[in-house]
Amino acid sequence: MNGSNPIATVAIALAVAAGSMALGLAYFYALGRTVDALLGERHTAKVVGLSLLRLGGAIALLTVLAQFGPVMLLSGFAGFLGARMIATRQARRAG
Repeated sequence: MNGSNPIATVAIALAVAAGSMALGLAYFYALGRTVDALLGERHTAKVVGLSLLRLGGAIALLTVLAQFGPVMLLSGFAGFLGARMIATRQARRAG
């Protein structure tokens, strides 16, 4: 993004943050399932698969966003942090 149209840049950054938050919620859901698998029956294939899926997805998302510049990368990271905040609150309420 070259910043020639600030309104469009802000709109795209907000959309990126919302999309990243959705992917972040999926990330933390998969993290919860990984912990459940570790504490439960310890299915090694499930633990490894979920871990690779989570890490690969996060790396792919942030790598793609980095190609569009720092504003998009930071908005994506902010979406992930928002998802972390939501997941942490839900975990505290459940526990």
